[in-house]
Amino acid sequence: MRKVTFKGKNTSVSKYGHRFEPGKPLLVADETAEKLGQEKDFTVEEIQSEPAPAADDNGKDDGPTLQELKDQAKAAGIKGFSSLNKQELIDALAAQTQKDDPYANAPTS
Repeated sequence: MRKVTFKGKNTSVSKYGHRFEPGKPLLVADETAEKLGQEKDFTVEEIQSEPAPAADDNGKDDGPTLQELKDQAKAAGIKGFSSLNKQELIDALAAQTQKDDPYANAPTS
């Protein structure tokens, strides 16, 4: 996998089944990254392999830490986030995301 960033002036562009927003890196397969690297509006970076997240005794990944969730809640402007537990933070962030996206619950045809 490689990190690809769109440097164009469009609001976003879709290429090879991926939607790229300007300045936001996106992980894509090596073959696709090579193709995009040949285009003028894309930059490609190798990513450092990160160690796999530690799993607890039952082998499940618990997702983001409480501190990461609190940081996200603070950035999202959720009031009272510091007194919420992990599940409450996840729920509040999900509700905030739906509130920010007016088409989240729109019917599809």
